[in-house]
Amino acid sequence: MRSMLFPSAINLFKGVITYVTLGLSHHVLAMNPEESVRQELVFTTYEKYSGGEIASFLITFSDFILSKHQALLRGDVVRPK
Repeated sequence: MRSMLFPSAINLFKGVITYVTLGLSHHVLAMNPEESVRQELVFTTYEKYSGGEIASFLITFSDFILSKHQALLRGDVVRPK
């Protein structure tokens, strides 16, 4: 199942919007050989940026995470191949 993306209905600050993936957590991702986790992505930005481009980035990034079946850990730096 592919992730979907939704803008949040709750914005705490004027001029700011939050996007959240939905569906990524249907997949179990490995943290290490003994532990696994389910994750969603949350992305907050100014409203002046294109929602379409943000959506494209988050969906592409979700697909990348799913292709590796590896959870994102605190402090991880993700680099392009």
